[in-house]
Amino acid sequence: MGCGGESSITFISGGCPSPIPPHFQYTGPQLTAAVNFLKANPGKVSIVTLDIGSNDVLRDTTITPSGCVINQPQFDTDLATLDANLTGTILPAIHKALTPKGQVTDRIVMMNYYDPLQNFCPNTVPFTQTLNQHLAADVSGFGTIVDVFGAFGGAGVPNPNICTYTWFTLGCPTSTQPPDIHPTNLGYSVIANTFATAIPPD
Repeated sequence: MGCGGESSITFISGGCPSPIPPHFQYTGPQLTAAVNFLKANPGKVSIVTLDIGSNDVLRDTTITPSGCVINQPQFDTDLATLDANLTGTILPAIHKALTPKGQVTDRIVMMNYYDPLQNFCPNTVPFTQTLNQHLAADVSGFGTIVDVFGAFGGAGVPNPNICTYTWFTLGCPTSTQPPDIHPTNLGYSVIANTFATAIPPD
């Protein structure tokens, strides 16, 4: 059900900026569609994966020719909104849908984030770590966190994995334009394998 550019706000209220993927058609907010699907298929979904949060704070970093400028007050505000949306609405709604008769039938597994900017802007790493700390705290009690940040190489700079796992190559030996923060096919494979390794068998 993923939608490109989704934030926790659009996840709840709708209005995701990218078209709905053709593999699963739905209208309205992604949260409503997910909850309705789970309610219609009790006990048939073994894992619910959640990838949300980066677009809530992405606007708080401005990339300049010489590095990155981070709007700390806006970051703090956006992070508080993300926390509230996750713990107050998103995670409780999914958890409730997974508990049709008072017993949890499925699991919620949420990923944290790599830092695509870290080679070009090392000052962004602490903010990514802060985001990840909040995500881990938010999902606690509802599900588990998957450490994609660690799988992508962690906080070390330079991080050569960023140059091959993502399309963001500023700060890498070979740069391509325009830079793109999204994973390459290899990066997506690393994410998938990280989920698979972290999820114990039924």
